[in-house]
Amino acid sequence: MSDIYYLYEPADIDTTQIEMLPDAPELFAFPVVLSGEPDPVWAKTFEQVWKECRYLNKLAATVRGDRIRFICSQKQGMEDYLYL
Repeated sequence: MSDIYYLYEPADIDTTQIEMLPDAPELFAFPVVLSGEPDPVWAKTFEQVWKECRYLNKLAATVRGDRIRFICSQKQGMEDYLYL
């Protein structure tokens, strides 16, 4: 039986890894640390559900190891990404 990994708590935003995107100055990326590295099925499911929720005006999110890398605009801020 595989482990279950929950999304994240707001305190898990890694503010030391915030990066401005050079080809889109109005956007930035930030990682959220998960409780562990999810299995590929979890990662694929998360990314699929995230894409289907684009009507929430949220940009890209990808699972990388034990983190989710979110892209957002400066006018939105990270707070808009804390809840799906």
